[in-house]
Amino acid sequence: MISQIITFIKSGEVEEARELWNALVLQLREEVDTVIIACTDLNVVASEDFVDSSQCLAKAVVRMYVENIRGSK
Repeated sequence: MISQIITFIKSGEVEEARELWNALVLQLREEVDTVIIACTDLNVVASEDFVDSSQCLAKAVVRMYVENIRGSK
């Protein structure tokens, strides 16, 4: 199902991708506490209930950059 969602996103069919994503979320909701999204394509359909690895990486890079700048003064 994930491959189908990514294919829809890449072809610009975001609503179709979102429908499949929502169906997947409903299937997993009872059994899964946390989902880590490790594919940047899926950011388009994911809600804030998910851990977005690219967002976590971006925040960490900015934090490290700021710490390095402050440390070099």
